[in-house]
Amino acid sequence: MEFGHYKIVRPFAGLGVGMAFADVKRQGDLVPRHSESKTRFSGMGTLGVTFDMERFAVDVAARYTYVDIQSGLHNFGGDIGIRFMF
Repeated sequence: MEFGHYKIVRPFAGLGVGMAFADVKRQGDLVPRHSESKTRFSGMGTLGVTFDMERFAVDVAARYTYVDIQSGLHNFGGDIGIRFMF
């Protein structure tokens, strides 16, 4: 979703939900071998900004992903992308 009627700088936000497939394995000399496959809920949120030029655009975004495994898997990430328009 884009906000406002900006011409060159356009902020955006995004949400996503889905399923995560995880395979947890444990193995060691003192620990018995254990493997468990799980299918769990996953969610993602994104905030960013797009800089529009004449022939290309530059996207900068921050992303947070959550997967419901044990105490929760939290992932923070960032994206920088260049899109060519033709």
